[in-house]
Amino acid sequence: MEDDEKPFSLQPGQELMRSINIDEKLTNILRLVGPDGLRLGYQNTNRIYFVGNARYADDLGIERNVSVCRHYQNSRFVPVDDPDREYSD
Repeated sequence: MEDDEKPFSLQPGQELMRSINIDEKLTNILRLVGPDGLRLGYQNTNRIYFVGNARYADDLGIERNVSVCRHYQNSRFVPVDDPDREYSD
């Protein structure tokens, strides 16, 4: 968690979009690869993924997990269709 991030609560059904900063090296890689670079295998790169996991406690105090796995396609990250990688419990 970043220093300026504070714990927060969400009500059932409520959503809160969060973002993370990416470093300059990854930004430059994404610019180099561009929208067609992955399809063409530019510099032997044909896949880029973002993987994240968060643990939280629900209203009953039960610890739960949420996991995301996003595949970089056409200049954006899209959800992976794999329940072992993209889930919440």
